Amino acid sequence: MDLKNKTISSTLGNLLTINTVAGSPTEGVVQNGDGVDVKSINIGGDVVLTNVNATTINANTVDTTTLNSNINATNLNTTNIEGVNLGSTVINSNGFTLSNVRGEEIVGDRLSAGSVYGRYIKTTWNTNYFNLTNNQNNYIPWDSSIDNDPQNRVFEFVVSGIYRKVQVKRSGWYLCFATIHLYDMYADMDLRASIQVDEFITSPATEFGIIDEKFIEGQEDRTMHAKRLIYVPENWYITYWVNPSANAPYPSNANNCPTSLLILQIS
Repeated sequence: MDLKNKTISSTLGNLLTINTVAGSPTEGVVQNGDGVDVKSINIGGDVVLTNVNATTINANTVDTTTLNSNINATNLNTTNIEGVNLGSTVINSNGFTLSNVRGEEIVGDRLSAGSVYGRYIKTTWNTNYFNLTNNQNNYIPWDSSIDNDPQNRVFEFVVSGIYRKVQVKRSGWYLCFATIHLYDMYADMDLRASIQVDEFITSPATEFGIIDEKFIEGQEDRTMHAKRLIYVPENWYITYWVNPSANAPYPSNANNCPTSLLILQIS
């Protein structure tokens, strides 16, 4: 049945009409056959919405629904969402509340079931090695990085002069895993290392100590691991330095285990 440019004044069953002018309107009111506005609609099967603009969206179950193009919702509350595709991001969980949805990511999500995997970045010192300077903070000159944040929404690797830093785009808690691998770790030396957080490339920094060891018995090749949970303000920078007291140790990449820093977004 072709209903273009027609108005249905009465209905049987659950047939609905659009109470607006004839033609192809961009906005309208859904009413039943008695001219009463419809407050809720139950649509079976797959639903494709090309544009969603609403103050509040509430549903008990959303199953295999695709939301394409723009999504503008103040509140999106559901009891169950399964296999929902928001743009190019697929969500599969038993229930959650979204306070904001934009583009390919979900911001401010709170999951009551399922798993959340945060963004991460790992920087590594693989080449162009040199002996560290004794009794000096030697900033690690990262020469490579990998991440799961291709659009740099959370992290960005920044190179400025001698500094190699990770810019954190969002304030929150971050778990840092540091690996230091050095030769020449002989007796009677101290080794300190700290994660450094600063607002700008050369601004005064906040230090978070991660390694402070005294070596009594010498060892030619030594790998050290440490982790620390830190809070980073929006758009601040992370790096770390190593300070040996003696022996001017040389970096090691033995067993494919170079000096590195892994930063994992927690919240």
